[in-house]
Amino acid sequence: MPLSCRFYKEKYPKVDDVVMVNVRAIAKMGAYVHLLKYDNLEGMILLSELSRRRIRSINQLNSEENKKNESSAYDFFKQAVVDPTILAECDLDDQTKEVLLSNIKRKIISQAVEVRTDIECGCYGYGGIDAVKAALKSGLALSTQELPIKTNFIASTLYVMTTATPEKAEGSKI
Repeated sequence: MPLSCRFYKEKYPKVDDVVMVNVRAIAKMGAYVHLLKYDNLEGMILLSELSRRRIRSINQLNSEENKKNESSAYDFFKQAVVDPTILAECDLDDQTKEVLLSNIKRKIISQAVEVRTDIECGCYGYGGIDAVKAALKSGLALSTQELPIKTNFIASTLYVMTTATPEKAEGSKI
């Protein structure tokens, strides 16, 4: 026989009490729940009690609430990676800010976008090979540590230049 335990003297919660529940099933009328601190007493929460506005679907309400809650912290942290000065409004000491920012940068790394361009470059005149080398080296001169540019030889007169960048527009600009 399973052990059962109640946390409160009353058998039922009072009106407007906040109660921890486990959702057992979702129906058109509402959600069937077990009241966790009232010995898993069964209950039903009507859709009209979940929100003050009209609800067409409980799944729609659930997904909207999750999007609101999840996106705000994620967006804030993502923006903190780009502009660390927004952490100033959090009233943290400098060491805590540094640790927090390093953890955010490690966890929220933007997926690098690979920008690739095919270059057809050939020169059939005197010193043509040197002219092609000079043209490719001028492209490689734009390479930085943040935006490394690589050149690969594909076939006669066909080369590929690639770079990996978190911002596609920045990589295309180079």
